Amino acid sequence: MMKAALFAILMTVGCSDPGMPPPIGDGDGGVVTHQDGSSVVPCSTPAATCPCEDAGVGAQVYCGVIYRVSGKHVDCSPGYLTCQEDGTWSACTGAQVYDGN
Repeated sequence: MMKAALFAILMTVGCSDPGMPPPIGDGDGGVVTHQDGSSVVPCSTPAATCPCEDAGVGAQVYCGVIYRVSGKHVDCSPGYLTCQEDGTWSACTGAQVYDGN
């Protein structure tokens, strides 16, 4: 119980993200309608697998906080989409740590 409470505190305090949630993408290209009636046009903002030709290869866009849990340790880092050579945005990834494997 104590471990769960500590984990919850670390996730909400140590790695809080005051920004907006990551953009929404839709694989079939149709308009996404949410339960509250709002809708969004897929790829109108950068999202994984969406086109990024205008940004240029290597361009990065912030997409939220990425959490990584290793045993009792929690890391968080800013996540970024990266424009790939195939002209699409990558998945949202954070800092990478070499763990010796």
